[in-house]
Amino acid sequence: MDSIVVVKVVMPEESLPHGIEGEVISVYTTYLVES
Repeated sequence: MDSIVVVKVVMPEESLPHGIEGEVISVYTTYLVES
């Protein structure tokens, strides 16, 4: 949940790519947040 909030803060849904690219960014952001 926190990672999703970070993604939305950094890149609003309007700018965030939809589909696989968006999920990859979310996973990558989650990895950075957990690290």
